[in-house]
Amino acid sequence: MNADVSEREISEVRTRAIFAGRLRQWGDGGKIRVVMLRYHHPLHLQFCNQVLGVFPRQIQRSWERAMFSGTAQGPIVVSTIEDLMKAVRSTPGAIGYVEEITEAEGVNHV
Repeated sequence: MNADVSEREISEVRTRAIFAGRLRQWGDGGKIRVVMLRYHHPLHLQFCNQVLGVFPRQIQRSWERAMFSGTAQGPIVVSTIEDLMKAVRSTPGAIGYVEEITEAEGVNHV
């Protein structure tokens, strides 16, 4: 998460809602910005299956519905883990995922 996000723990249910585009604000009212790897990236597939418990296509459809209806701005989609870290670091309210994280300035991990 971006360093400006005050939350330090996120339940599995909230994680699923965030990455499906159904939860759009942090507890303090700040806007959530989701950062994801491309839909066919191996880590994205692993994250969807193991953490979210859904197929990647389900996440993609959820975002497409929200964007089409105008209820949400789509996720920031990047090609590499390095780009994901940069986007999370530089985007207020951002959340993303990686396999492992070492201490990185501007990023909090949960």
